[in-house]
This record gives sequence, C-alpha cells and structure tokens, in this order.
Amino acid sequence: MSVLLFTAFWHLGSLLSAQEVIVTIPPYLPFLTQLSGGAHEIACLCEQGNHHHLSSLPPDKVNLINDASVWFGIGSGFEEKVSDLLPETVVYVDLRTSLQGLREGDLHLWLSPARLKEQVQLIAQQLMLLSPAAEETIGENLAQVLETISTSQARIASSLEKSFSKVLLCSHDALGYFCEEFQLTSLSFDAHGHEPSFCHLEKIVEEAESLHPCLVVLIKGHYEDLGLALAERLELPTFLLDPCAEDILGALEGLAEALASKKADPT
Repeated sequence: MSVLLFTAFWHLGSLLSAQEVIVTIPPYLPFLTQLSGGAHEIACLCEQGNHHHLSSLPPDKVNLINDASVWFGIGSGFEEKVSDLLPETVVYVDLRTSLQGLREGDLHLWLSPARLKEQVQLIAQQLMLLSPAAEETIGENLAQVLETISTSQARIASSLEKSFSKVLLCSHDALGYFCEEFQLTSLSFDAHGHEPSFCHLEKIVEEAESLHPCLVVLIKGHYEDLGLALAERLELPTFLLDPCAEDILGALEGLAEALASKKADPT
C-alpha cells in the first residue's frame, strides 16, 4: 500500500473514530471548536437565528444527542428532563456547574464575558477528560480563547466608559449577568418571562422617565414590536441583540458601542 493511500485511510479512520461533542446553543460553538482543535466532531442543537428555549427536538437532533460522547448544556428545564433519558455513553454537562453567585432562573451566563471565561474553562476540563492525549493542545487553545474573551471584555468596558447613562430598557431580562459585570441597570418589560400587562408597562414607563435609559435593547424573539413602541414613546434609539448569535462577543461589543454613541444627556 502506498504511503499516500495509507495516510488517506488513516485520516479517514481518525475522522470516523472521533468522539462527537455537542453544545445546545451557537454562542459556545466557536469556543468549543477552537478548544477541541480538531480532536472531536462538533455539533450544535439550536440553529443560528433560533431561540434557546427548547421544548422539543426533531429526530435528527435526538440522534445527535444519542451519538454524542459529551453534551454541553445551559441548564434549562428541558435539558434536565432529557438528560434523565440519555444513554449511559453520553455525559451531560450543565455549564452552570460550580459557578458561584448565579441569578435565580437566569441561564444567560454567556452574555457576560467574565462568566463566559469560567464556562470555557469548564468545557476545556471536560474535553481533557474525554481526550487525555490532547490535553496539552486543549490547554494551549484554552489560553488563546481566554485571551480573545479578555480582549473583547476590555473593548466593552472601554466603550461603556463613554456612555453618559448606565441604564438600559430591555425587551427581555437576558442581560442580567452582563449588567452585573459592567455595573449597568436593566429595566425589563417582559415581566419575568410572561407577557407584560398594561399596569406593568405603565410602571416600566414611569421608571424609565425617572432613570433616563439611553437605549432600548430589543432581545431577538422577545416583544420586539412592543420595544419599538416604547422606544418611540420615550424617544430613545434601539439596538437589536440576538442572544444566540454565534459571534456573541461581537454582538456584545456592538451593544456597548451603541451605548457609547449616546454622548450627551438629553435631560
């Protein structure tokens, strides 16, 4: 057998034997891919543009889970139910594991660069357990990923220093960890996951008129039309944020830049 033919068969065999690792939502996908460094087959349950509130899965996604070695999840109620039915060969990892100071009912840790750094370290640890031979490579890749997140974190902080207001009006309470990290205040009008009542909206408007938010953040898939109406009433600009964007750091930097563009207090 020629060297070229042997190499081709060996490469094919390595691909076929690669352990599959899946993640629930797209924001973790580029970090997981970089950490793995090609040592694993990587897949995602939620497609780009879809929200992360899963209530069911099509057959192809169920097969994806059953064939995986590790599934990195966000800790949703749906994931917890499904994890009880997994084959013994699948390890489910809740990416909230071992993290301190969690907000009750808030799964959006990936929207905080500081929290995201904690989570990618958890991902790296699990990949090292799965593939001990690749431990050194995964460790090197982790250092690069952490540097990327830290750079983005610094850009966001720098932009926010230029903003006169530290108050946001949001169509969903997804930015709790982001606001906590960067000392911002978020007024959410989705009434904790439920459709807001007229009384709730009136209260939000009163708070907004008192606190003077500088931006209405439209969280994709959550009361965007209502957000536009409130922005018009309060004469505020809007910013559309997709919390499941694959380039989540770019999206968060864009949000910070939108805040920074409001340089003068209108009151």
